[in-house]
Amino acid sequence: MAGSGVTQPAFGDERTARLARNALFGAMVVSALAILVLGRSLSFWSDELEWLTFQDDFGIRGLVTPHGSHLMATNRIIYEGLPRLFGTSYMPFRLVAIVLLFACAWFVFVLVRRRLGGMVALCPAIVLLFFGSAQDIALSPLGIPFTLSIALGLAAFVTAERGDRRGDVLTFLLLSASILSHTFGTIIAIGVGVHLLLEPGARRRIWAVAIPLAAWFAWWVWARQFHQGVVTGEGLGAAPLRLVEAAGAAIEGAVGIPPQFGHKSDLLETGFGILFDLIAVAGAGLLAIRIRRHGATSWLWAYITCALIFWAGIALADPSDREPATPRYLYFGAIMIVLIAAETTRGHRFGRRARRWLLALFAVALVGNVAQLLYSVPGLNDDAAQVRSQIGVMELDAEWIDPTVRVRELGAPAALEIAASIGEIAAFDDGAGQLGFTPDEIGEQSEELRLGSDYVLTRALDVALVPVPGRSPLPPADCTVHTPGADGYTKFPLAFGGNLIELGGPPGDPAATVEVGRFADAPSVPIGELAHGGRSAILIPDDGVPEHPWTARTTGRLRVCVPS
Repeated sequence: MAGSGVTQPAFGDERTARLARNALFGAMVVSALAILVLGRSLSFWSDELEWLTFQDDFGIRGLVTPHGSHLMATNRIIYEGLPRLFGTSYMPFRLVAIVLLFACAWFVFVLVRRRLGGMVALCPAIVLLFFGSAQDIALSPLGIPFTLSIALGLAAFVTAERGDRRGDVLTFLLLSASILSHTFGTIIAIGVGVHLLLEPGARRRIWAVAIPLAAWFAWWVWARQFHQGVVTGEGLGAAPLRLVEAAGAAIEGAVGIPPQFGHKSDLLETGFGILFDLIAVAGAGLLAIRIRRHGATSWLWAYITCALIFWAGIALADPSDREPATPRYLYFGAIMIVLIAAETTRGHRFGRRARRWLLALFAVALVGNVAQLLYSVPGLNDDAAQVRSQIGVMELDAEWIDPTVRVRELGAPAALEIAASIGEIAAFDDGAGQLGFTPDEIGEQSEELRLGSDYVLTRALDVALVPVPGRSPLPPADCTVHTPGADGYTKFPLAFGGNLIELGGPPGDPAATVEVGRFADAPSVPIGELAHGGRSAILIPDDGVPEHPWTARTTGRLRVCVPS
């Protein structure tokens, strides 16, 4: 096995090294401005809402409670701590996310620079600053637990290369923090452990890895009670193929070609997928040949171990929950591919032709990832507006809604990205402020979003058409008669409280469907059928916002009464 002592290669002078650093800092400034501008309409969504509302006053049990089978204690501290300081402002979270994105790029730059020089290291570092293949990491704080764990782990790679007592202490602290942030830290810790076991004279330093890993294993045993494991044995037979697909998707994402490139052409998408799977297989074959001929450093084995454990985890996971092309997986996979490539070619001086190919690859990867970043913005903005609109209507009538109701469980067009229950959101609102749009802001959204908001509010309140038995006289009430309009629908307002409805016509005629709504231009949410000659009631809770009244529509001639 070849040695692995890391020294700064003599690739250019100090002026070149300084130029590379300054170029990276300049790219960070551009990246920060781009992310802040492109993501200015984003807000809390998806798992963020669960992290945000999981308020436990920093209790130890709450901090180490798994999320999706992952230990995310540091992330829970961030999502519980920042609202106490800044309320519901999203900006502090966005700034943290940007800093962590920069940290990942910087440590990749440092690790590659030590092997191939600053100018070569600059290329992957810049691509990681604009990694549109993982838009939820590049643009959204949703990626904080991933980038935090990865950044701390990459920093541990850097400190482990020192080979001294101070480096070991730093490695121990960094790996401990990384493991407390996400399972990526556990994977990286295993990689560092492989390096220490294979590096001559380094085994005495294994404590820096063994202690954090032992603590994680103890937590893992304790966390089994939550039944959140994602690895199953059902797909064991397909695991090798899925592992190749995960590696191929990571290469595809690093190059900047989206896995969904052919979303309008299954043939094109499949073709690109097969191409990059073949590239992954070919790359693995070339790497095996290179190791057989020239040996491998302990760091190369460390990086290979990290990549294989990571992709194997994806391959063994439930396919419906963990896809190889999941954006956040592409980010870590791309980093490991870069580190493997850098370690494999450590100290190599690229000729002019090779430099041109590297520059061309860098240009393709950067343009592709920037394009994906820009392409993803409208969709992310729509998701953010949908989430805030639907949270807003839930907040509007929170006191009337079952606190255990979860929007994502109401069915389409309810937003899947609202992970928290209405009770959790309401409790958070009491302490930090409103997360959703106000009624006026909801009214300014697109018709599609307002239709979705009406659906969520109607289903959450369980608004229904309730038959009124008997033929007793109606109580004293304000009654109005409504007839069909030019479009064939009979549209009528609903008052807060009770609404009694009679549909004219012979009792044998077909029943008429009643639809209600509040913010959309036309009522669209069906709540039941109104029988001809019969009576039904619609109960609407009074939330004190008369500026946005409920309306309903059906067919036929109606008498609508509001009991006095």
